[in-house]
Amino acid sequence: TDGKRPGLMHLIDRMLDGIIACITLFSVVDVLDVEGAGLKSFITFGSAGTLAFTLASQSIVSAIVNGFALSASNRFYVGEFVRFGDGTSGTVMKLGWMETILRSSDNLIVAVPNTQLAGQRVTNLSRHDRCQVLQHLRFDYDDMDKLPALAETIRRELPKVCPNLIMDGSRPFRVLVSDMCDTHVEFMVNAHFALPPIGDLYWTNRQQVILTIHRCVQEHGLKIAVLRFGGVAKS
Repeated sequence: TDGKRPGLMHLIDRMLDGIIACITLFSVVDVLDVEGAGLKSFITFGSAGTLAFTLASQSIVSAIVNGFALSASNRFYVGEFVRFGDGTSGTVMKLGWMETILRSSDNLIVAVPNTQLAGQRVTNLSRHDRCQVLQHLRFDYDDMDKLPALAETIRRELPKVCPNLIMDGSRPFRVLVSDMCDTHVEFMVNAHFALPPIGDLYWTNRQQVILTIHRCVQEHGLKIAVLRFGGVAKS
């Protein structure tokens, strides 16, 4: 099946809902005119009331237009996990005319006005099939000579326990000393996997990477450096 079809059908449904709403509104206006009430007399409550109604109408129209734009943009559909530029993230539960409903990773339901989402950058994690696990470790300078051997061990052991590790050169797989700082040496493990960056498979794989690194560090008799700031230890 075409992956875009569910979103297209949803957009068509929303357009039909909008057409029905417009027909209903025009019918009400027509009834008011027929009965002599007049639409102007119905919505005019003095200059202040007219201004309030105008501003409210502009806000509503803006939200509806932004909601329509989000649906038509093909950036995300209901059921997909997204992350917006302001840090808002979650699974899309509903694309409404006025707001978008998200379920966050802690299962909280968040209603976000469409006017806040329309102009934002969005990353649709459900449409990615690659992920990264990046770890930065710190070691004392006394252990500097042991780090090349540690890197070699991690490069050898990680593919054994993580079969989805990408090693064909299309993504970087780097295990090396990355920086020399005032109080410690930084060591980096940067690995990419043929897995989506969400879900249980991602977190299980990430855990396996961390446990493997820890085991290799112990095998080489190394310890993660503890930094001290003003006499307070910070790992």
